[in-house]
Amino acid sequence: ESWTDDLPDGWNGSTTNIPLSGIQQYSTSTYAGDYAVQLIRTGTTHARFTTEPLSILANTEYTVTYYARGTGEIRNAFYRAGNYSAYTSYTLLDTDDWTKIVYTFQYASAQTDVEVIFSVRSTDAAKDHIQIDGVSITYEIPEDPEFTVDPSSLKDLAYVVGSGPSSSSAFKLTGTNLDESEVVVSAPADFEVSADNVGFSETITLTAFDGSESDIYVRLKENLPVDNYSGN
Repeated sequence: ESWTDDLPDGWNGSTTNIPLSGIQQYSTSTYAGDYAVQLIRTGTTHARFTTEPLSILANTEYTVTYYARGTGEIRNAFYRAGNYSAYTSYTLLDTDDWTKIVYTFQYASAQTDVEVIFSVRSTDAAKDHIQIDGVSITYEIPEDPEFTVDPSSLKDLAYVVGSGPSSSSAFKLTGTNLDESEVVVSAPADFEVSADNVGFSETITLTAFDGSESDIYVRLKENLPVDNYSGN
């Protein structure tokens, strides 16, 4: 809860456009600690109060939790690289009691320049405009993707010398902790894979794979010399 030059540390990012006179240190019945932030925007057009740039991970849900009270309307969004996300709906405040508000967001790639926006309008002096306090931003690191195959090995892929390819065998592929991005299945040397048991190649791509059970077909390539072949 440190303040420097009449502003809370870690705030007043580049897209803040609420006048400095509308950002006040507030010490009456705070939610936590010594100070809350009072935001003053009496007009019906909104003004932004933002964090300084934050670093975020790719495809990770961030949860912004804060408490607000007073009179007015408040909503949230985020900003990066000249672009604004969609805003949430306004929360209408007209209370002396602290109201918990939760905003979640994520981004497809890791970034170092994300500002969380607190957008306010129609504040009123009757309840000291809007005050916010107890802001926290948390996230959970996604668990590593895991894949399971059943059966764990395939046998008896063979053919008569000079012919081929072999007949195919299949295993079932499932996964957990996936984000529905592409998954590439690569065959070991001398083998081919297929998702439909028709078109075979050295690699196949499962688009938007969510971990649902999928059949993967495997066969031995044609025109191989007599030998024992294996791989993962």
